[in-house]
Formats: sequence, structure tokens, C-alpha cells
Amino acid sequence: MLDEDLGLGPLHHAPAGKTERVKQVIVERIRSGAYPVGARLPGVRSVAEEFGVHANTVSRVYGELADEGLVRTVRGSGTFVVDVPGEAQANQAMAELSASLYSLALQARRLGLSREAWARLVTEAEAEGFRADGPTMWFVECSPRDTEELAASLCTLLEGRVRPLLTTDLRRRTSDFVEEGQLFITTPFHFEEVQAEVGADHQVVNVNVVPTSDTLVRLARLAPDAALTIVASNTATLSRFVAMVRTYMRVEPVATALAHEPEAQELVRRAEVLIDSQSIHDKVMDWGPSGEVITVRYQIEPTSVAYLRELLRVRGLD
Repeated sequence: MLDEDLGLGPLHHAPAGKTERVKQVIVERIRSGAYPVGARLPGVRSVAEEFGVHANTVSRVYGELADEGLVRTVRGSGTFVVDVPGEAQANQAMAELSASLYSLALQARRLGLSREAWARLVTEAEAEGFRADGPTMWFVECSPRDTEELAASLCTLLEGRVRPLLTTDLRRRTSDFVEEGQLFITTPFHFEEVQAEVGADHQVVNVNVVPTSDTLVRLARLAPDAALTIVASNTATLSRFVAMVRTYMRVEPVATALAHEPEAQELVRRAEVLIDSQSIHDKVMDWGPSGEVITVRYQIEPTSVAYLRELLRVRGLD
């Protein structure tokens, strides 16, 4: 897939700004706990597909994070989080920003720009960089971790602020929706629910989400006769997981359960291969699974990103 499909420039020449945005999102996920210490980061190809960049760009980001002591790459196993960003990383980021500004100022001086001309350029760049990014945008989903991750991903892909919002918070947060013309982005599973809550003053749009490449690769590595057990937080998610297994593996799970059901704990302990979601993963791990655990993660389908970008452009919201 070419980055032009997402309007992000040529595939083999991802700009430095794109690299920095990918890095910022990953660092924020580590800081927020979406990628806790000890967690294996998604594969390079998976992240490249999520952000619409070349795999080399992601490898470079992982290398920089390793140099900063946040992750460690184990050959043959993957890249793992080993520390949480702290004051040192914040200071380093500020130092790098200051050095970049200094270099640009020197370049302007060599070109013969006056201080006044340089100040105008800086002011214009500041206004563009900090301008309001169109309408207030929300990404609405039912899983806290999925909501945070996908909202952060949309921030990078749309180059604007997209706020995470849980479906359970829709009614409680109505005071935040007084401003007309806000954009609510959600999945087909929650479209009608979101539309009913936010009313006619705001636009609600659908995007498709698909399992990440890392999730599907782990499924592909399973033995054809592997016995799969699925545990989910709600019936809609359970149905999605069953459909995923049928689509990609052409098998039926040997057992399914909702996390709140009495038999769930015993199924988890006995499962040869367990499939769960991010929203219940910590609880599932506390139950002591004995087999392999595959936690399903999602990414925004690239064609949906292209749709959103064009929607914002056509309506003059970008």
C-alpha cells in the first residue's frame, strides 16, 4: 500500500515530522499504560500499516526509543517496554526542539533574512501549528484501551486532535457537546447508539476497524488443530471474535464465555489457546491461564482513514 492512499506522501520518503508523530504516539501509549512495562510492542509491519509509513520509519522509531532506555529489542522475540517516560525524556525532547529552532534560525540568517522577517515566519508557523484543527472530534468506543489507542492513532493519521470517549460516558458528558458541529467518529457497532445520544446538532460517521497485523500473525502461527477458547466483555465483542476466527482460521471455537459468567474463570484456566480483549486482559491474566493468550487489538482500516481525510477536506474542516 502506498502512503499516497492516505494522503501522507511517498512511501519510501516519510518526512521527519511523520517519524516524530509515530514516536510521540508510541511514547504516549507507554506513558498512559496502554503499553505497560513488560509488554511486547506491535511488530514493525503492524505499526507501519497503522500509521501509513514505511517499515524502516518504525524501525528507526524503535531504535530511538531503545537508545532512550524505554524499550529493548530481543532478537527473535520482539521489542519490549522496559521503562516509562519521565522527566529525563521530557527534558531531552525540549533540548532537541530547542536545537532544531536554533538550526533554523542560523539557516535564516545565512539566507540573509532580517530579524523581523524571521519573526514573521515564526509567528506564521506558530499560528499554523497551534491553530484550531477544525471541529472538535471524538472517537467513541466501548473498550477503554481500544478507545485510547484508536483515538491516538487518528490524531496522527488526521493530524488533528481526536478525543477518546467511552460509550458509557456519552450521556454523562452531554455538557461537553454544547458547541455545535462536533464530529463523532465511531464503529458500525455503536453508530445508532452514538447518534441517538448526541442529537442532530453533530455529525456521526462510521469507520471500520480491523484486527492488527500482529493479532492476525499470531493466529496464523497456531496449529491447524489448536483448540480455541474465546472470552469477551460483551456479546457484541464475542460475536466479532467468533467471526474473526471463522474468517481467518476456518474453525469454530471449542468454548466461549462472557467475562462475568461463572464458567469464565475455569474456561480460562483450561484453555489451550485463549483469545481475549484488551478491556478484560488484566482480569483474565489474574485467573491464571495455562495456555497461550492472544489479546485482540484493532487498527483503523486504511480506506476509512482516506474517507475521513476527504470528508474533512471537502467540508472545509481540515
